[in-house]
Amino acid sequence: SGGGGGGSSSSSSGGGSNGGGRGHGMAHSLTRAFERADEQFLALAANEALGDGSTLLVAIVEERRVYVANAGDCRAVLVKRGGKAVALSEDHKPNLPRESKRIKESGGHVYFDGSWRVEGILAVARALGDMLLKPYVTATPDVVEHEVSDDDLYLILASDGLWDTISNEEAARIVLSAADFKAVAAELVERAQDADSMDNITALVIKL
Repeated sequence: SGGGGGGSSSSSSGGGSNGGGRGHGMAHSLTRAFERADEQFLALAANEALGDGSTLLVAIVEERRVYVANAGDCRAVLVKRGGKAVALSEDHKPNLPRESKRIKESGGHVYFDGSWRVEGILAVARALGDMLLKPYVTATPDVVEHEVSDDDLYLILASDGLWDTISNEEAARIVLSAADFKAVAAELVERAQDADSMDNITALVIKL
């Protein structure tokens, strides 16, 4: 995940909709970037016999607009004045109706075995790589354009290792109550670890 803006705090543990004009051009550019990265990785994977893959979340802060592109189950959450949390991305879980429909229409299947998985293997419906699950698992992202208001204070980007144990609202409260902005991403990671998150955790907080 990546981003830029008025400032940022990041930490790791372990491994839409868009408007016209400039927004439409940005959505096209981000979509093509995701798809090209996927093509290049798949070429490498074919040579090296790699079945690996990765989710990807990108945020671009440009003047008073934020563009979020997502493929997978990382999540972007906007923190507003007063503690309101607004998700700017949707987790691409295989049982999400539109994802399940897309997978089935491309000839794939979604199975439940403790959790919903594509072909009983992968717990996300979109990702880069995962050569053996193409075309069911796509790298094409959702792209959302958001016009920043004076009430928009921060943007949290984090992997599912955080969101599995911390709600959007709780994450917003942690960010707003942090005494040191530079350490707030590390605090989010620590809170998720304390809640026994079983996945790798990466968090980035952007000041808008």
